[in-house]
Amino acid sequence: MPNFPYELIAIDVDDTLLNDNKDITKKTKQTILNLKNKDLLVTLASGRPYHSLKNYAKELEINLPLITANGGLIKDENRTYKKITFPKKLLIEIFNKTKKEEYIISIYYEDTIYTTSEKMQDIHRELKEVKNIKYIKSIDGLNLKDPIKILLHHKSTKKIKKGFNDFLINYGEKLHITRASEDSIEISNLKANKGDGIKFLASHLKIPINKTMVIGNGLNDVPMFKEAGFSVAMANSSEEVKAAADAITTSNNEEGVHKALNQKLLLNV
Repeated sequence: MPNFPYELIAIDVDDTLLNDNKDITKKTKQTILNLKNKDLLVTLASGRPYHSLKNYAKELEINLPLITANGGLIKDENRTYKKITFPKKLLIEIFNKTKKEEYIISIYYEDTIYTTSEKMQDIHRELKEVKNIKYIKSIDGLNLKDPIKILLHHKSTKKIKKGFNDFLINYGEKLHITRASEDSIEISNLKANKGDGIKFLASHLKIPINKTMVIGNGLNDVPMFKEAGFSVAMANSSEEVKAAADAITTSNNEEGVHKALNQKLLLNV
């Protein structure tokens, strides 16, 4: 390995790697390619499913396993390294509870998403999250074995904030409850989080966890901030996320990833 303080770098995608136009800027792309040319290892760590990330990985010439679904699924093009699901019983319980409270519910599997909103169905398709995206009115008759994640949206941000706190109180010891954005709640297995994801991947690659660097902007990035050797929050992060990081870079619209990597690793790109 080269003489750099970090050997494995994991980068969040939405509002971190991507600007608000959902693009990777030329400078950011060149910086990441330059890391690879110096034999540093780079991967993506996102709440998105694998299918939605693989084109970004291809653009950046990333061949490592990707940390997807907030750590619920770690895989590459050829192999699934880790898949963490949560029980059918809890899925049914949460679905029935949130449906009554008029949440939009999306249930994620490795290759399928079921959603209770036709509008959300279109959004999932636009993001190319999985191959099969199906609109449902109920879960009656569905094969509900081994869900990876539930995503909840609501028209009221106050409802999202209250719901998030309620879920932490009622399910926080059983499930991983997090938020990638202000308008959603994500629910997965307690071990399906980016912190456990970066630990698993570092161990798989035989890299000490203190030799990892991570960059993100959401509450779902905080678990990997706590585990990594060095963590960077974007300027567009909430104050809670910034407080959990070792450093703060500029926003996703100001090439924060490019700047953080250059400043920390002295790449001069």
